[in-house]
Amino acid sequence: MIASQFPAILVEHGFTPITYDFDSTILGFRHDIYNALIFRSPVFSEDSKITSQRFSPGAFIRVELLIHSGHLDLDVGISFFFRQWFTELRYQLPMCEIFDVRRDALTADIRVLTTSEHNAMTFLFSIK
Repeated sequence: MIASQFPAILVEHGFTPITYDFDSTILGFRHDIYNALIFRSPVFSEDSKITSQRFSPGAFIRVELLIHSGHLDLDVGISFFFRQWFTELRYQLPMCEIFDVRRDALTADIRVLTTSEHNAMTFLFSIK
């Protein structure tokens, strides 16, 4: 799984806890994720959860995205996630952006590593 390599990739790009303030980036992304994916979302419930994992470089932010009950399905959730990622969440000029997508009939896990020239973050988005 490529996501298991995320901590090493961060180090290769110069992002370590000694050289980079992951806490500030986590805080900023939590706000952006809530606004782009959860707040007044046509797809994901406001019962979705965002968890900071400051000692987990493979996924500093874990997000459990709960699809609204009813007619929406997993394909709609995945499509909405990627549309919001590319329009609202990604760095403007990413230097490195890796997606590791795992899916079964009921859930999808999307692990993301993204870096820009001066910033980096790793995520696990679980869509249910």
